[in-house]
Amino acid sequence: MKRVILINGLLFILLCNLLSKEIMAKDKLVFAVMGERGAQLNYILLMAESIRTFGGQFKEAPIWVYLPPAMMELSDNMKNKLDSFDVEIKEVEAPPKSLWYYFSRKVYAAAKAEEDALDEFEFLAWLNYDTILLNEPAEFILPEKVSFGYRPVMHKNIGLLYNEPLDEFWQKSFTLMSVDEKNIFPVITPADGDSIKPYINAGCLIVRPEKRIMKEWVGKFEELYNDARLTELCGQDRLHRIFIHQVALTGVLLNYLNKDEFIELSEYVNYPFFFKEMFGSKKDFHDVTGVITFRHEAFFNNPEKGWQEKLKGPKDKVDWIIAKFGD
Repeated sequence: MKRVILINGLLFILLCNLLSKEIMAKDKLVFAVMGERGAQLNYILLMAESIRTFGGQFKEAPIWVYLPPAMMELSDNMKNKLDSFDVEIKEVEAPPKSLWYYFSRKVYAAAKAEEDALDEFEFLAWLNYDTILLNEPAEFILPEKVSFGYRPVMHKNIGLLYNEPLDEFWQKSFTLMSVDEKNIFPVITPADGDSIKPYINAGCLIVRPEKRIMKEWVGKFEELYNDARLTELCGQDRLHRIFIHQVALTGVLLNYLNKDEFIELSEYVNYPFFFKEMFGSKKDFHDVTGVITFRHEAFFNNPEKGWQEKLKGPKDKVDWIIAKFGD
């Protein structure tokens, strides 16, 4: 009998060790992005190449690209290029009613990526298509107990200065998302250094998939876009219609997460490359020294002449950027 108990005990310990190893075997990081137009795929290719070139210990991490059904039939040439960087294509769609809002697909794609990563990865890096990685993203491995890493919006845009009262749009949004105004805290915009009420940039988000933050983002977004008055306000102001998805993301931060569960990533993440030239800002963003990821938005669609001369930073990074974007 004692031998049976001993053997059963050893089997139990062995099983626990195997389960522990299975849990420990979960990979650290996966990169994911949404493509909505064919031209964006060329920039996603450059993102993938930058990860494979400068990603350090994460240079071989999986890269998932989510596309709407209409884009799933890729040319052989594009398929081969994506395959060369080991990029996996996945399909996603958003509810038809949501598509009146400009970036609704990204919200649903982020939630799908989170679901896909749930049992395999410790962290999901959700990036915008115009992101370039220049250094190992060690910041993407969040501190213990932290589940969400973010950056503020580049400039105030539809946000409010911290000392401003809530306008109808934000008041209605916060009410719908059950945001307690006591949770509001100041954030500083990278482009202008303005102190504003929380307003989160959706271009670079780091999450622990098991926290289901992206799923909550979908829930908040649906609370907003299904409201008749907010729809009316977004119809009156195109910028609100464009950026309401980031308002929903802000609601997740203020309503779903505790303060010790989120962290603002450093200024070297989501760096607004040549932002002053595109949108105006108090600061220049030409120096990529130390930059982990930068966003180029629409700059390279019609770059200003001589931009290469403004570019500063380590020679290998500067040379790579000029080689990829210089033509």
